[in-house]
Amino acid sequence: MDANSSTDAVAPLPRRNRSRVINGNRTVPLSDGRGLWARLMRDTFRNLEVHVGGEFTETQRLMARRIATLEAELCFYEDQFAQARIEGREPDPNKVELYGRLADRQRRLAESALGWLRTPRDLNPTLDGYLASLPKEPDEITP
Repeated sequence: MDANSSTDAVAPLPRRNRSRVINGNRTVPLSDGRGLWARLMRDTFRNLEVHVGGEFTETQRLMARRIATLEAELCFYEDQFAQARIEGREPDPNKVELYGRLADRQRRLAESALGWLRTPRDLNPTLDGYLASLPKEPDEITP
C-alpha cells in the first residue's frame, strides 16, 4: 500500500449515483420545490453561493443548506409575529425565544462556515487565460 494513499483524491460519484438533493436537482427530498418555504430556502442558498464567489466547497455547501433552512423558518416566524401585531396581540414569547436561538445559530453557522465578508468572483483573467481565449490566427502563408 502506498504511503500517500490516505491523501489521494477520491473520485466523486457520477451524478446518477448521488441523491437528487446532493447533485442539485432538488432543494429538499420530499418536496417538489414549488412551495414558498422551498423557494425561500433555494433563493437563500443561491445568494450564499454568490456571497462566497460562486463556488462552494463541499463543507460550505452543507453549511449553506443549513443556513438557508434556518432562514426559511425564520421568515415564517417573522410573518407570525407581524400577523400577531396586526391583530393587536403579543407574539407568543416561546416563539420569540425560539426565533432568537435560531437566528443566533444561523449567525454562528454563517460566521464559521462562510464568513461575513463577501468574496467577489475574479472577473479578471490571467494573461495566459486571456491569450488562450483569443481566436487562433491562421498560419501565415510564406512564398
